[in-house]
Amino acid sequence: MYESQVTECKEDITTMTNETFKLKKKYHTQNKNFLKIKKETLNSTYKTIFPDISAPKKKIYGGGFKIMTPSNICWY
Repeated sequence: MYESQVTECKEDITTMTNETFKLKKKYHTQNKNFLKIKKETLNSTYKTIFPDISAPKKKIYGGGFKIMTPSNICWY
C-alpha cells in the first residue's frame, strides 16, 4: 500500500516537472519572439523619426592649418 502511494507520487512529480519544463520552454520562446518583434518595431520607428544624414566623405584635420612644414627653410 505504502509503496504504491510512493511510486504514484514519484510519477506525479515527474509528470509535473516535465509539464513545467515544457511550459518554461514555451514561455522563453514566446518572450524571445516578443523581444524580436519589439526590437524590429523600434528600429523602424527610429528610421522614420531620424532621417539618414549623409556625412561628408572628406574630413579636414588640423583646424585648417598646414600639417607639413616647408622643407626649404634654413634653421641655422
